[in-house]
Amino acid sequence: MLHIELNTIQAGNKLLINNVNLHLPKPCMHMLMGRNGSGKSTLLRSICNLNKPSNSATITLNNQNLPQAQIHEYISFVPSTPPIDCQLSAEQVVQTSHINGTAIVNQQTVDTDSYLGQVGMQHMAKQMLQTCSDGEKQKIMIARALARHTPIICFDEPLAFLDYPARLELLSLLQSIALEHNKYILISSHDIEITAQYAHSISLIANQTHYYFDSSNLENAMKLFV
Repeated sequence: MLHIELNTIQAGNKLLINNVNLHLPKPCMHMLMGRNGSGKSTLLRSICNLNKPSNSATITLNNQNLPQAQIHEYISFVPSTPPIDCQLSAEQVVQTSHINGTAIVNQQTVDTDSYLGQVGMQHMAKQMLQTCSDGEKQKIMIARALARHTPIICFDEPLAFLDYPARLELLSLLQSIALEHNKYILISSHDIEITAQYAHSISLIANQTHYYFDSSNLENAMKLFV
């Protein structure tokens, strides 16, 4: 059970979202939807404690309040753009998952084959990240997030640079990870027609308001978005 609360989300003096109260009863793939500039990415970064303290969230996981100072042990963040000019191979990128006090900091090695295998990228372990396609880079970054063993993984606009078939493939992969590995997958996107096919629930940001829709009424989210 995951519960997230924020009073307001602001960018400078501009109010983006007023009062977020999100309750997810079990691991799932949850979408944060909204038009460009609506505040969905800011909300996602606030959940990950990457914004200024005034935008920080109160997060409860399985009835346990998550301390903000240790939020990296519970939440992995995957940005929309993988590292530019990265001089590491796919397996080396996954190996960096244990850096900076993450959940597996005490492990001496990371089973890169296992995590790359879970996203269908084991055959590209020696491939340099900068030579990979956008879709391949996203999968490698997912493998890195899986290696951190956090129960929550947040993705900021993971579909932004992918073509239509690659978008469907990535969403199907993330949906499987949520269900098979009991992860809370939170994804920001403005592509509601595609993501609604795979989401278990949706948060829609519109008119500075947070709306929640479960799988039984996703059509209403699409109507409000339009």
